[in-house]
Amino acid sequence: MVNSTPESLKKLAKEMNISEKELMLFASGVVNSIKQDGIVDTFINSSESDRVDISKAYAVNEGRKMEQFTTTYLTNTEAKQELRNSVLNSL
Repeated sequence: MVNSTPESLKKLAKEMNISEKELMLFASGVVNSIKQDGIVDTFINSSESDRVDISKAYAVNEGRKMEQFTTTYLTNTEAKQELRNSVLNSL
């Protein structure tokens, strides 16, 4: 499989000390939240400065969600088992 990740994203992932896949999962979470909140058109039609501000706000929120997920996964045995079962059932 050919790695088609743009160099700028590879560099960002390296700077953040995360894998390219983790970076893409994080970015997908931000995009999904923007879609769920119904502000896609607002985002697209905003100035670059406003898009940066919106992206930053959503990125902070996504980081909090990931942190909460990790904490729950590591400390809640029942939640961990439910996630494992969900993943196994989806295979």
